[in-house]
Amino acid sequence: MDTFTRQFVSNAFGDRWIDSLADLRSGLRDPDSSYTATVREGLRALIDTKELTPRQWEQLTHVPMPSATALYTYLDKAYEFLFSQGPLPRDPRRRTPAARDGHDRRACQAPSPRRQQGGGAVRT
Repeated sequence: MDTFTRQFVSNAFGDRWIDSLADLRSGLRDPDSSYTATVREGLRALIDTKELTPRQWEQLTHVPMPSATALYTYLDKAYEFLFSQGPLPRDPRRRTPAARDGHDRRACQAPSPRRQQGGGAVRT
């Protein structure tokens, strides 16, 4: 990873910016500013090259990512939020219990005995 990428990620996506992506977006309103162009191009290059590993991301931002898929999904959503008026991406530090260990506990649970096959409640 080159120096520019390292500095870009740590400065643009450190834990302080993840807390305030809306503030970062407000600073990117001028499409003609060199700052906006640098952030747009830097983020787009990061997403396109996929050169950053989750471990490198965490070392630079202090924000863990469980996988490369999660990292690049987050970066795609951040890009859409910052430059295309997409919704605010979910804070990657607030993962569900299922996401922390990679298992979806809901998929392992038996259906409730109070539910019928068709989805209605069983009357007792």
